[in-house]
Amino acid sequence: KRLMASVENFLQQLLTFDKDNFDLQAKEYVRRYTGPAESPDPTFNYDYMKSKSFAAAGLCAWVVNICIYHDIFLEVEPKRKKLAEAEAKLADANKKLAEVHARVQALNDKCAELQAQLSEATDEKNGLIDKADR
Repeated sequence: KRLMASVENFLQQLLTFDKDNFDLQAKEYVRRYTGPAESPDPTFNYDYMKSKSFAAAGLCAWVVNICIYHDIFLEVEPKRKKLAEAEAKLADANKKLAEVHARVQALNDKCAELQAQLSEATDEKNGLIDKADR
């Protein structure tokens, strides 16, 4: 009742609840009332509670959904971290790859320049040989 004395404040607390950092001990305590996710308590849900009170029904739905969200979060968060690490490694590898591509391009440009010089020198040599033979 003390929490709900100010409805606006109570609603704001619900909206800003840090669902990602739900204390595991508190969640276990709540699970005593809601039941485990696999077999929830049939008396702690929206449909059962709405016959008693719409506010209580809404609050039950919120509690159950926060617990479900947190279960999913605990499963997904390590995967998100691994994904972030893999993306960082990929970005680093792509940066190195871009550097290698730039180096290869520079070498190809140098090779083309040298090929042009060789072709020019060969043409000049052949021209001089033809001139000398006449």
